[in-house]
Amino acid sequence: MVDYYFCKKESDSFMHNIRAMILVFLLIVIVNFAHLASSCDCGLERVRPRIFNGERMAFQKYPWMAYIRFYSSDDFKSFTPCGGVLIDEYHIMTAAHCLHYIEGGNMVKRDPKLTMIFVDAFKTNDRNLPEAFRAEGYLIPPGYKYTRHGNDIGLIRLTRPVKGVMPICIPDSDEKPYYGSDFNIAGWGLDGVSTNVRAIPRETVVNHIPYQECYELKKKYYVSKNFVSRASADRVPPLAEGEICAANKQTRADACYGDSGNPLMWKDPMNNRWYLIGITAGALDDCGSTKGNLIPGIYTALHRHKRPLLRKVLRKCVVPFALKEIVSFKK
Repeated sequence: MVDYYFCKKESDSFMHNIRAMILVFLLIVIVNFAHLASSCDCGLERVRPRIFNGERMAFQKYPWMAYIRFYSSDDFKSFTPCGGVLIDEYHIMTAAHCLHYIEGGNMVKRDPKLTMIFVDAFKTNDRNLPEAFRAEGYLIPPGYKYTRHGNDIGLIRLTRPVKGVMPICIPDSDEKPYYGSDFNIAGWGLDGVSTNVRAIPRETVVNHIPYQECYELKKKYYVSKNFVSRASADRVPPLAEGEICAANKQTRADACYGDSGNPLMWKDPMNNRWYLIGITAGALDDCGSTKGNLIPGIYTALHRHKRPLLRKVLRKCVVPFALKEIVSFKK
């Protein structure tokens, strides 16, 4: 009887241990599956210090940034530079006007085979560039027109995946906790209208300019350039729907030629991740102005194009904003 008791006790203990091990194993599987189902990391800069007022950017601070060359022929000598941003391993987002050129007054789509993309680049002189990625094709909103503002956003699909480079975060909703706050821009564009394209990227902070304020600045610009008289300022075309205005009100720093396609970024203070808010489309003038009226840069808002453009981008890193104090984004 005693032997049976001890054997039963050992058997029960053994079965209890087996059940516990199975439970732990199942918990590990569930946790790992949940991680894989949402496994993406994004928007974390490599170095923490923030640089202001168009200073040189810390080495490869934003790994998701891409430097793009659109060559004019297959001799690969003459090219037009643009910027872009990595949103998943196969896709670069840029400005739609970078994907076209004008010939005989007509808009012509560039040949993807003549496009070279350098992801996680820093210096853009040939000997320092990383290995080039090639373009398989472009995706452009159907409403885009080269001669009009708005819808100036597009995707480049790569022929092979980008490995080991963190993409920027894509907001999971159209909520806009960043309204009225500051953004960051960075790129290899000109320092001014009389300088050359930079070999080393610079970055700056730009202040968000609400729609009506931006429209008033646009009217002042048109009057200052004698495009319209002061009395006819109200005839100035309004901003296109889905455009964001921004400029540094203190330093006048802004995007310039060569910065088209670069990301307009916002850092969520609650999780320290950078989110893609818009794409650099252009400006009222070449590169803003250090004198006279403030001339803002124009950016194409991602939220208006997120669904139609990104529905085929399966591996994008969509992350909710951690900051939940939402303020309506007014037109």
